[in-house]
Amino acid sequence: MSAGAVVEPVLTNPVRHAEWSGGGLFGEDPELTPTEVRYGGAFRLPLTDDWSWTLPDEGRWALARMELGAPAVYENLLLAGSSRKSGLFVLDRSDGRLIRTIAMAGTVQAAPLVVMGTEERTRQVPVAGSDQMMERTETVSVLDGFIVADTFGNVVRLDRDLEPVWEAPYEAGGAIYRSPVVSGEMVLVSTARDQVAAVNLADGKWIWSYKRDVARTSMELAILGSPSPVVYEDSILAGFSDGALVGLDSRSGRMLWESRVGDGQFPDIEAEPIVVDGVIVVAAYDGPMVGLDPTTRRVLWTVKDSGAVSSMENASGSIVTADSKGRVRSVVAETGEVEWTWEKKGRLFGPPKRAGGSILVAAVDGTLYALDRYEGSLQWTYRPTDGGRIAGVTSAITVHGRQVLFPTSGGELISLVSESGVVSDQSEEPGYRSDRPLGW
Repeated sequence: MSAGAVVEPVLTNPVRHAEWSGGGLFGEDPELTPTEVRYGGAFRLPLTDDWSWTLPDEGRWALARMELGAPAVYENLLLAGSSRKSGLFVLDRSDGRLIRTIAMAGTVQAAPLVVMGTEERTRQVPVAGSDQMMERTETVSVLDGFIVADTFGNVVRLDRDLEPVWEAPYEAGGAIYRSPVVSGEMVLVSTARDQVAAVNLADGKWIWSYKRDVARTSMELAILGSPSPVVYEDSILAGFSDGALVGLDSRSGRMLWESRVGDGQFPDIEAEPIVVDGVIVVAAYDGPMVGLDPTTRRVLWTVKDSGAVSSMENASGSIVTADSKGRVRSVVAETGEVEWTWEKKGRLFGPPKRAGGSILVAAVDGTLYALDRYEGSLQWTYRPTDGGRIAGVTSAITVHGRQVLFPTSGGELISLVSESGVVSDQSEEPGYRSDRPLGW
């Protein structure tokens, strides 16, 4: 096979229909698509193999592979990138079949952003107590397109048909590894050069940018980063490689305040700050993890020996993080109380992801684990059907319905699916769990 050839997906499970629908519930709804029937319902363990697709590779790299790009899902489409071939790859979500390749200058390692809008639609509804019909106008959510960024610093906007909207890509001037953010009429991106930029959503023209001057000595190291900007009220929260969390004016990009979080050899802020329960939670790579008052930036609590190597996850007011010491930890955002810690010595984990009552987390040199969201105990470990071990997961895990998607450092995009469950299934919530007393 020639270098760079696209390999068709490997279906590790046969295509199934009624048995995917949770007892036929979804199959009975004519408005649901086959993909919604297949993957709809509540997440449950265990997960089983669905399909895999070999990521395109031009064969020009000698270094070890690292896939940072989480795939994005919209209806029956899957948008993914590869660290070893430029472009955005559009796949069929149900079987991994390549539908289309969107040309990009560089490789796509930031999760594409699905942009939703609204529109008014009129439909005929029956008049109560009669056989007449009347028109009703409703505001519905509709797809407005996609924002895609690559490691060459290019940002493009695509319409719902995946065609370019802007006349030319916006050039941010630095590699982009995290998903863009839309706020009103602006698109916000951060680059690995400690820069945040805002561009116009309509035409992709520059609005403002903020470049942080990070002075490093010859003994200091910087980690590949650039967490996505976070919109909070009228400001933009951004973390930088010198360990500072900065508040920017959303209209001008002017710095309003800064708070020092990280220090030491790896002070970098790799995780997006999370605002929950009246607290800004932010963590540096090597720690600490702190809770700040959003108004005064006063430190409310500190967990000194906990950090975040990548994005954190908000699990109903508890912040789940993976640190540089091989620990996954849950911290109450309001108080800083450590609820639980799960550890595997010698391992480094990627970003955790909540799915139902579980936390999914993968080792960058190993496999995928599911932890109990409330206790941190190990529930399940992924073992590929070929008896091998996946070659590590460094990206965020995508969970959409009962489907779980992630790229591996071995160059595979893997789709797993959970057991059938209905949308109304509440078995993973504390008050409904069968192994807990009522009211727990």
